Amino acid sequence: MEAARRAGFDTILVTNRECSSIGEESFRHISAYKYPFFDLLPPIKLPAWFAWGTALANRLRFRLLWLSRFSALGVIIQQRTSPATFLMHNSEGQPFSSTVAVVVISGLWRLARAFWVVIALAVQLIMFLPRLLVRAVLALFRSRHFAAARAATVGEAEHIVRMASTVSRQRGYLLRTIQGLLCQRRFSRDTWRVLREISPDKEDIVFLPTASQVEMLGLAAVLYNMPDSRHPSYHLVFRRNIYIGRERDYRTQDLALHDCRRTFHKAEEMITDLRQFHYYTDTDELSAQYNRLLPGRFRTLSIPHTWRSSPARRVSKFRLVYAGDGRKEKGYQHLHHLAQELYRERIDLQLEFVIQTNYNTPDGEPECIVAQSQLSTITPGITLLREPLASAEYRKLVQSADAVLLLYDRDNYYARSSGILVEALSLGIPVVAPTGTWLTRQFLAPVYRHYQDAFAEDTVLARMGGNSLRWRDFRHVSKDSGEAEARLNGKSHCRLKVPNGATHLRIRIEALTAELAEARLFLNMLDESGRAVEPLRELVAETARDSGLAVVLRPIGFGVECIVLTFEGYPSLAFRRANLTIDFLLLSPDMPLGAVGAIYHDESEVGSAVRELMAHREHYRRTAEEFAVEFRNYHSSDRLIADLINSTRGLPQ
Repeated sequence: MEAARRAGFDTILVTNRECSSIGEESFRHISAYKYPFFDLLPPIKLPAWFAWGTALANRLRFRLLWLSRFSALGVIIQQRTSPATFLMHNSEGQPFSSTVAVVVISGLWRLARAFWVVIALAVQLIMFLPRLLVRAVLALFRSRHFAAARAATVGEAEHIVRMASTVSRQRGYLLRTIQGLLCQRRFSRDTWRVLREISPDKEDIVFLPTASQVEMLGLAAVLYNMPDSRHPSYHLVFRRNIYIGRERDYRTQDLALHDCRRTFHKAEEMITDLRQFHYYTDTDELSAQYNRLLPGRFRTLSIPHTWRSSPARRVSKFRLVYAGDGRKEKGYQHLHHLAQELYRERIDLQLEFVIQTNYNTPDGEPECIVAQSQLSTITPGITLLREPLASAEYRKLVQSADAVLLLYDRDNYYARSSGILVEALSLGIPVVAPTGTWLTRQFLAPVYRHYQDAFAEDTVLARMGGNSLRWRDFRHVSKDSGEAEARLNGKSHCRLKVPNGATHLRIRIEALTAELAEARLFLNMLDESGRAVEPLRELVAETARDSGLAVVLRPIGFGVECIVLTFEGYPSLAFRRANLTIDFLLLSPDMPLGAVGAIYHDESEVGSAVRELMAHREHYRRTAEEFAVEFRNYHSSDRLIADLINSTRGLPQ
């Protein structure tokens, strides 16, 4: 808001009706929306009779659930889909009434399912039949539109069949659809009132920092029914991933996103002037996902979660901070095991572990509820904050950290951003994050430079690579010069003899493309008798944007005499074996193994990453502060406002 004011705008903040006050307000504030698209809302005070009724309903629900699972009738109901199996296993001594009950209940269940399919198909016909009739009339009386109308009619019919089959398979699909329509209408109504109140003109910018398909369709409906509201430009930021996994997995998910693609096209059909409607994401990877639906329509904005002031340096215990929603995709369920590991090693004497979290849903996710209960039993060195913090308190907590813990899911956060990562790195605070995600991609360049430049040549005990590596498979030894792609799961591998005294393994792979490329390496560490010293490790190494180089640094366990290496790359032609260099290093315990932050490959390595940051506290803090200068300049609110203005005027970002 302050950046928009510095750019010459009169700023207006529109929030949910529950957010009646946001603290120190130096700008106009309108509490208009009843639709709850804000995450953190003040608690709603409910009357005493409502709490009593809720408790009674929960008791009745538990009683009915118990009867449906453990009573005689409940067992019969549970076997409604497989009555033959139930009767076969319970034929001896089974009363005739139970047999009749099983048969009757099974038949009624099948009739109910068939009736549900008919109802679902009727609902879809009611929704789409008028459109089918209009296009059929066009096909009969306007011959020049016959081909287009016929194709559209067939497409609508196929959509009805697909929706009906989806409803029959998924019990809650119809309810979610109805809920989405109600939220869309509510959002449209509130937006219409806001636009009538503020009366925007052509030079104004309406900015939605977090949008979804519901807000997009709701806003499009307002623009369609309210021509006066088309004057300003509208800017929507989509922050959720629509594809799961990595880029190589996208092709298999395109068909499942057909309805999402139709939603975007429907919104654009309702907007007459697309030049005033702008789509964004906050990462390049998310833009690539959404541009598969609307090619060329999505651009990337910076993330203005930056603070200018630098926190005072701590001289007491090392403070490790985890903050945010308690969700499975954010790794909250792993905190208990990490705390146990650190407590067993008595690191809690030098470590202060602060966990601030709250559930983003009223009941919370089961894994996170169990993890929070387990964390409450470990008291030494752990501070557990269960409630949301005010903005000033949250900022003070992050500024007091020596490291920020980010145990995010690799598949969901391959493309998604993290606000707390931007906040921490802009303050010069080291982070712990998983490899192969957007999070670690932000500071890969300084980490790779440290891997290459910080270790002197005298630390290299042995170096091999290129054509000197002998690649083997199950049938023969490969002697190719590197053009063939390495195969997965040991079908093509090389064996590396570990020299005496080697403590770490460094693998460097140079990509043949300037775009983001990913190398997956599999390491099997064996002792002198050929037995595995530790489980098979899968490592993910992505190329840095400035160098096109992927580097991995791994410790070598005690007793390892031989390492079996397998790797593959994506895209498949991005790497060659000839561009692979392997170094065995002898590193001192006093030598830091990274810079800016610690990167881990699986959850079992998080404890080692925390110990690394604690052992080299000043080094990681200094490198993070150096990195923060350029990082903060990119993710700034002034840059975001400038990008919005340039998009409105048709200028490049």
